[in-house]
Amino acid sequence: MRNIRLSDLARLSEGVLAGPDVEIRGAGGPVEAQSGDFTFVRSANQLAEITASKACAAAVPADFPHVDLPVIRHDNPRYVFAIALRELLP
Repeated sequence: MRNIRLSDLARLSEGVLAGPDVEIRGAGGPVEAQSGDFTFVRSANQLAEITASKACAAAVPADFPHVDLPVIRHDNPRYVFAIALRELLP
């Protein structure tokens, strides 16, 4: 597995980076994600999941509320997650 910078993932997905640029080492769902992992949520209804997640960064909808986690805001967070998987798993 390769690592990727969050800023590179934002550029590749044409998303908007909010928060510090971190290095992503893996990926998983909000509940399963570990430190260094990237995750995603599809709606504001998942605010509790992303807040409790151990992930170091996430893809969230463009209108998602502020969270204390580096995020990529995008109209299609699942698309951003798919790109992350493509880049992490050569």
